Amino acid sequence: MFYSKGAKKVKDGTSINTKGKASNRNGSKKKGSSKGKNDGKAAKESKYKDDSGKSTSVVNNSTGLKDGVYSPDRFSWSGGSGRLAYIRCNKITVRGGKAFATIEFSSSKYDSLKANGRVYSKEGGGNAKFTIPVKMNANNTIIGRTTIFIYKKGAAGGKGDNSAEGDDGHVTSTKKLSEKAPDLLGLKFEEKVDVKYAEYFKIFKYEQGITLIEVDQSADTALYKKEKKDSKKDKKADSTEAVVEYDEDGKPIAKGLNEITEMLYHNNVINYLVVPEKAEIPAGLEKDCVIINQPIEASYIASEPVLGCLVEMGLLDSVSDISMAEQEIKNKEVLAAIKDKKLEALDDAEKPNYAALVKAKSDFAVFPDAVLPEIVPKKGASEDAKAESDEKAAKLGIIQSRFSALGVPMIIDRSGDEKTNYAETEWIKVYGVIYGCEDKADKIFDDFVKDNKEEKKAKDEKK
Repeated sequence: MFYSKGAKKVKDGTSINTKGKASNRNGSKKKGSSKGKNDGKAAKESKYKDDSGKSTSVVNNSTGLKDGVYSPDRFSWSGGSGRLAYIRCNKITVRGGKAFATIEFSSSKYDSLKANGRVYSKEGGGNAKFTIPVKMNANNTIIGRTTIFIYKKGAAGGKGDNSAEGDDGHVTSTKKLSEKAPDLLGLKFEEKVDVKYAEYFKIFKYEQGITLIEVDQSADTALYKKEKKDSKKDKKADSTEAVVEYDEDGKPIAKGLNEITEMLYHNNVINYLVVPEKAEIPAGLEKDCVIINQPIEASYIASEPVLGCLVEMGLLDSVSDISMAEQEIKNKEVLAAIKDKKLEALDDAEKPNYAALVKAKSDFAVFPDAVLPEIVPKKGASEDAKAESDEKAAKLGIIQSRFSALGVPMIIDRSGDEKTNYAETEWIKVYGVIYGCEDKADKIFDDFVKDNKEEKKAKDEKK
C-alpha cells in the first residue's frame, strides 16, 4: 500500500535517505534499510509484453498530481505466497498525468512481474525491481495474488472514480483504547459508536459498512505491558519503509498472515476490523487488525454470557460449537439445539477441540474472561498463585497461536470484568456489530437500561 499525504515533489538528482529503525510490539529488533531510496530521477516504465493469460486487469493510472517525482509517505501490501519479507516503494513518477510506481521485492528471484494486463521484466541486478502503472488511492493487483495500495490526497483521477479516502495512515492503538477514531489508510471515518458504560472496548465506523472494534484484553490482568520510556518513541521511521525483521545473518524474515495475526494478539489492545461480505479493504490493513469477515456462520462460543446474547438476538443458528458442560446449560433453546445435533457441546474452553472446529468450518470464536491470567501481587503472593497466572498466560498464548494458524479470528469477552451491570450488558453492542444486527443489539441494551437500575458488581462476581 502506498500512502503519501503531504508527499513533496523532489528535484531531479536529489537523494532522499529513507533509512529507518523500529521495534516490533513483542520486543524483537527490527530495522529498515537504505536500499531503494529515491534518487529524485524520473523512472521509465519497465519493459513488458502482453500477458496472454490476462491474470491482471488494465489499471487507470490517471492522476491529479503534476508531472514529477514523488516520495510516498506510506506503502503497504498484502497477499502473495508468503515467501517475501517485504515489498517496498520509495518513488512515484508522474508523466503526462499518469502515475508509475517503482517497487522492489526482498528477493532477486522474481525475473518478471504481472501487472496492468502485462508481464514486466526485472530492472537491473540485485533485488527484483519494477516500474509499473498504478491507480492512485485504490488497490492494485500484481502477480495475480498480491495487492498494493497507493494513497495521496488529491492524487485520484477525478471525482466518482471509486478511489478510497483516508488521512493519516495506520495509527491503530495497541497500548490503550482510542478516544479519537484511528485514521485507517484508505478508509473514510464516519462515526464513533456511543459506548457509555463499558471500559474494555470502543467501536468506530468507516465507509462501506466496515467497523473497527478495539478490545483491551490486557488492562487489569497479568498480560498488561507498560510502555517503555523512550525519548525517541515519537520519532517515526520513514513511513515509506516497511518495518522488517531480520535474522542473525541480516536476511529479512518473511512472515505469513497467521504469524502476523498471532503478533497482533500480543498487544494490550486488539484491533478487530469487521468487514461486510462485499466490502473491499485497502491492502495492508490485515497487518494492523484482526479481520472478521461477515457473515458469521459457524461460531465457536466458550462464553456463557455471549451465548445468552446470541440467543436473545435470535442468532443461535450461527453457532456451531459451544465449550461448556451440557449439564450447566439452562437455556431451553440451546439444549434443544444440542439434542437435535445442530450444536455440539465441547467441555473444556482451555483445551479447544481443534478437530471439531475444523470439521465445523468455524469462522469466529469467543472465549470467556476466565482465560486471562490474574495480576499477582509482588509481595505476599504464594508461589502457587504465580505459577497459576503464568500457566494461564502460556495456555492463552497457545490458543491464540493455534487459532491464528487456523485463520479463525478470536475475541476474549470481558463483559464479566466490567464494574457495573450496565457496562456488562453493553457488550451486546460488540456482537451486534460482528453478527450484523446492531439495531437489535441496541434495542436490547436500551430496554435493559430502561428496566434496570445501574448497580456496581461485587468484586467476586466475575462471570
